[in-house]
Amino acid sequence: MSQKIPRSLEALIKKAVVDPDFKIVLLRKRSKLADEILLPMDPTEREMLDKIPEDQLLQMIDGTKVTRKEKEILSSAVYGIAGLLTVGAALVVFIATLTASGTSIGSIFGTISGTLGHVSSIVYFPEPPEKLKQNLAQIMTEEVNNLPFTEALKVVEKETGLTVSLEKETMPQETSFPVQFSSKGKTVRETLDRICGEAITKNGGGTGKHLNCTFRYLPVEIVVCFPPSEAVEMR
Repeated sequence: MSQKIPRSLEALIKKAVVDPDFKIVLLRKRSKLADEILLPMDPTEREMLDKIPEDQLLQMIDGTKVTRKEKEILSSAVYGIAGLLTVGAALVVFIATLTASGTSIGSIFGTISGTLGHVSSIVYFPEPPEKLKQNLAQIMTEEVNNLPFTEALKVVEKETGLTVSLEKETMPQETSFPVQFSSKGKTVRETLDRICGEAITKNGGGTGKHLNCTFRYLPVEIVVCFPPSEAVEMR
């Protein structure tokens, strides 16, 4: 089963932008609200929504832009007036519209970048706080090219003073491969993109599946969550 771009999460957040009552309930119930309106969510989306601190979720909602066309769809069923299933149905229509138009979700998730010409992608969730943005914008002075994947991450840690952790449940099986990327003169963010993107590719990301690598930001730590193992076709 392949991972999909988190459209359901985008739909919930944009619905919260145009529907104040929905926003209040979303902040309180998180993924339970999706269950109530029968809106399917991938496990990664569910984890993101449930674990993000309330102030950061609120910041994401308040900072998200909604087009006039999106607002028309999202406002067609107002939470608290329309039935729960009607609200859910409106969001399903909204997601179908996004999928058909190929709309980017970068405005919500910060950065989605193609990796090595494959369908793998990097999803930032949430947008990093200011201090981390400074770390990620820092120019690398050390080289990671030809270093094993785990050693390359240690170089990033040394450069930034941050901890880069791999979520145990989703750690890639193959981590001994040498990184093929010259980091000198590149930003920390570009370097992390490439290192982790190569990990996805080496572990089956080049098989035509759309796999997401998620960065979860903590005060002094970046947690990297790779696609669930069942989403990766090993060669």
